[in-house]
Amino acid sequence: MSNGSIYNGTIAGYNVGLDSDHDVHQANLKLEIPISRSLTVGADGSVFFRRSRYNVTADTPAFGPPRRQTITQRNPEARLFLAWTYNH
Repeated sequence: MSNGSIYNGTIAGYNVGLDSDHDVHQANLKLEIPISRSLTVGADGSVFFRRSRYNVTADTPAFGPPRRQTITQRNPEARLFLAWTYNH
C-alpha cells in the first residue's frame, strides 16, 4: 500500500507486506450564499476516513506476537471562501 500505511516496506530488516483489509470513506459538503450579482461567500468541508486491519504473523516479528491490529485514520478539512465575478 502506498497511501500512508505504516506496514509497508522494510522495517527492522524484515520485508513487510502484511495481509490487510481496508475500508475507505470520504464525504464532502459545500455551501454557497450569493451576496450580490458578483459576490458569493461560502464554506466547504470534507472528511476522509480509513480503517485498516492487518494480520501480524510469526513471519513479521518486528510487530510483536501474531494478532489482528486495527489502525484508523481521519482527516477532516474545512475552508471558507469569498468569490467574485468581474462584470464589464
